[in-house]
Amino acid sequence: MILGLLITVLVFVFILMIFLFVGVTITFSLFAKLLAPFALIGLGIYLIDKNNKV
Repeated sequence: MILGLLITVLVFVFILMIFLFVGVTITFSLFAKLLAPFALIGLGIYLIDKNNKV
C-alpha cells in the first residue's frame, strides 16, 4: 500500500512537471511571436537611422 502511494505521488509529480514545462513553452512561444515584429521594426529603424547619419 505504501509502495502504491509512493508510485502514485511520483507519477503525479512527473505529470505536473510535464504540464508546467508545456505551459511555460507555449507561453514563451506566444510571447516571442508577439514581440518579434516589434523587435524587427526597432532593428530596422535603428539601422536606417544609423545609415542616414553617415
